[in-house]
Amino acid sequence: MNLVLAVFLIPSDDGLLHVFHESSADGTFKFSEYSSEVLQLNFPEFVIETTDRSQSLSDLSALPFILWLDLHYLESDLTKRLSAIAWENGNIKLSLCDLTQPERAEILFSKTICFDGPVTQLRFFTASTVDVSSEVNLVVCTALEFVYVYHDVVKHIFDKVVPFDPSVLDSDCVLCCATYDIDMDCKNEIVIGTFYQQIAAFKYSPSKNVYELMWDRKYPGPVRALQVVDLSNDGLSDLIVVTNNSVHIMQHNTAFIAQLCKQKLLSYLLLLQNGD
Repeated sequence: MNLVLAVFLIPSDDGLLHVFHESSADGTFKFSEYSSEVLQLNFPEFVIETTDRSQSLSDLSALPFILWLDLHYLESDLTKRLSAIAWENGNIKLSLCDLTQPERAEILFSKTICFDGPVTQLRFFTASTVDVSSEVNLVVCTALEFVYVYHDVVKHIFDKVVPFDPSVLDSDCVLCCATYDIDMDCKNEIVIGTFYQQIAAFKYSPSKNVYELMWDRKYPGPVRALQVVDLSNDGLSDLIVVTNNSVHIMQHNTAFIAQLCKQKLLSYLLLLQNGD
């Protein structure tokens, strides 16, 4: 198994994953024909299992579409990979693979659960933005059942689910989500976008074990996508909001950031003066 080979994993409407890999000749990406042997070695968690072993992959026309796929390499141990894949029938498969063997990946666990409707998006995120050993969580947005957040999936898999405030957006359809540190406290928050033209930010409350609403905004159309990126290259994350007919950019309040930096610098200065 080549750990430095750049690949694209492309879900297709045939219910299978296809692999694009980098051409060593011209640096472009070329299509690599789907091979169960290649996936078995490099991505065994994505191999399609069938009840009829004689059935070929080309005959699996009844497979549901893959809607979302996410991978996360543990920062504290880069030899382990988390993966989550969601199908249109509501199934989600969560897997953890060990990558220490050079010739193949080994599945440490793999579990599938099912929701009542399609999964509109899922993402891995860490609880802390600075601690590499921080637990890895999985946020799942569904078309019919709102949002679920599974904490510390490496240890608890799907057993530790944390709810959102049930009084917020209980009748809306969530289309997308993003995670980043909104209030600069070194902890990631969750932002969701809905069909009813709204985005809302939620923060985890350890005392209540629930995600509470921080703020919400209305937009002129259903929110189709959210993406976090540093557009201005100033070290601060910007939130890109894509609706049916517009694109919006949300940035931090510079006065708030300046005041926060001043407070942190003063606290560090006091520590230095005290000799700690």
